[in-house]
Amino acid sequence: MYEHFLLKPVPFTASHARMARQVLLKSVVYTYPGRNPSLKPILLCAHFDTVPVDANAMQRWRFPPFSGKIYNNMIWGRGTADTKGTLIAIFEALETLIATGFEPSRTIVLAFGHDEETASSGAGAIAEFLDSTYGPNGIELIVDEGSTVTTMFGSEYAVVSTSEKGYVDLTLNVTTAGGHSSSPPPHTSIGILAHAIYALEKRPFAPKIQNAKDHPLTRHLTCLALDERSTLDRSAAEEKLAEFLAAHPSLMPDSEPVLTTTQAVNIIGGGASPNSLPESAASLVNYRVAMHMTVQDVVDAVAGTLKDVAAAHGILLFAGAASSSSALSFSSTYRSYGGAAVGELALLTNPGVIHPAPVTPSTGPVWDQLAGVVRAVFRGPDGRPPFVVPAVLVGNTDTNNYLSLSRHIFRFSPMRTDGGENLHTVDEHLRVSSFVEAIEFYQLLVLEFDGTSAAAADS
Repeated sequence: MYEHFLLKPVPFTASHARMARQVLLKSVVYTYPGRNPSLKPILLCAHFDTVPVDANAMQRWRFPPFSGKIYNNMIWGRGTADTKGTLIAIFEALETLIATGFEPSRTIVLAFGHDEETASSGAGAIAEFLDSTYGPNGIELIVDEGSTVTTMFGSEYAVVSTSEKGYVDLTLNVTTAGGHSSSPPPHTSIGILAHAIYALEKRPFAPKIQNAKDHPLTRHLTCLALDERSTLDRSAAEEKLAEFLAAHPSLMPDSEPVLTTTQAVNIIGGGASPNSLPESAASLVNYRVAMHMTVQDVVDAVAGTLKDVAAAHGILLFAGAASSSSALSFSSTYRSYGGAAVGELALLTNPGVIHPAPVTPSTGPVWDQLAGVVRAVFRGPDGRPPFVVPAVLVGNTDTNNYLSLSRHIFRFSPMRTDGGENLHTVDEHLRVSSFVEAIEFYQLLVLEFDGTSAAAADS
């Protein structure tokens, strides 16, 4: 197991000798104590679990998926870009600093989760440990995986996510009386479920920016407009720019998922035999909740759509919490109302709800220091530093467990967009040059927040 590798003193002999270790479930926390306990620590994060490798796709891999083969200036294998490369870069950065005689004034904490791709229970255990150790808002800044350095409108930008969207899985479960397939009703439970899915997809959520002046995307676009190298029209005022983008998301296609609560029908099932009517059918629908909405807003909107579907089929709508974390929460029974058995459409909220995260400030000393480090490391081909802009991460990270620990949570993977490719699919790989830049980023970050670097002077 990878956590056993992390606990070995080799190859990271110097850093292991100086850091205390705690194993929480299978996640690991390292603490490198600083000389000044009055300074809040910094927290550097990664996760060492990966999505599974599809056994049916093994032959399509150029090299065995867990070989870590270095070929053609790239490191090949599952997890190289997401996020074992980051984890090793953090260790390499500390090893290099220690070799120069560095002793930190500020405590450095490393948090490596073991199940970020699934339940994130390791991050939950880490959060409890760090809260009991340092207290609420007891950490200066947190850096975890997230956005990258990319090219937009003819110029390079380092996109640092200062918030992330919410998350909820809703199960639709239709139950009916069933029976012999030779005498079917107009719509079986599968047919009713199909109608429900169709109705939901006919009513997608609209893109919107609420509190435009404070929205990360507004500042993001303002920075783009102010960059003299950008091809983006600079004539629009900052709030009007965000409002215009909300109304015309095709201007910047990647922004539409940021502004919209997305809906994806991901799992479906039902029926047992060609000769019998299905007594139940279920589907799981995934929602990534935009910043202007709450999870309850999403549930209410979905229930409103399903109410019309239930009425059209003469069945009852029930809303509640799923009784287990299983994907579809099938039920083969239905309720009896007034002595009569009636079909039912149940809307169930699954465990694992994540609310949209608070927005980390993209102004002030902490942001400026982080931006200075980014600008120092990720120079463009012309030697000029990138513009550092905030954003909203559409996916979720372990940081949703750490919200009470710091007001400064940054979701940034220190690499260029093409530095790590094929995440979650065949031939995932990380460029060696990107790995080296990640090491340099963590070295300068530690030095900058320890007060021993001038990296931010160029911010």
